[in-house]
Amino acid sequence: MEELLTTLHAQLSTVTALTEILRQERYAIAKNEPALMHYCQQEKSKLQHCLQRLEEERENSAHGKSLRELAAAPGAPAEKLLTLRQNLLLALRELKNENETNALYLKHQLAYINFFRQAAGNELQTNSYTKTGIISTRQNTACALVCALA
Repeated sequence: MEELLTTLHAQLSTVTALTEILRQERYAIAKNEPALMHYCQQEKSKLQHCLQRLEEERENSAHGKSLRELAAAPGAPAEKLLTLRQNLLLALRELKNENETNALYLKHQLAYINFFRQAAGNELQTNSYTKTGIISTRQNTACALVCALA
């Protein structure tokens, strides 16, 4: 049981560190700092591999049982297990929110960059619907600006 508790603490620490890296990544995206973005990508990769290894350890320590089942077993440190379970769920929810926020932020930044890159020409080459519902690859700059920033 101690091995499981140690693994759960390590998972919680890793998820917290991964969340912090995602915050740094968002800062790097906002400030357009490629070196920091590269560092964040490397750290995310390391932490994700570590988290995967810890999850395998947790599964082996738990013998296929959920934390609730283990907490209900006689003599188990139920309060510790349930507290760690709750903290992990909260940390994972926060990690998911940070990841989704960064993904949206990146999409917005890329759309913004793509718009101005394409706007360097007279017309933008994008796929859009015409008034008749047909897909068109040409549109005027004003319409494209509204679409890109919406």
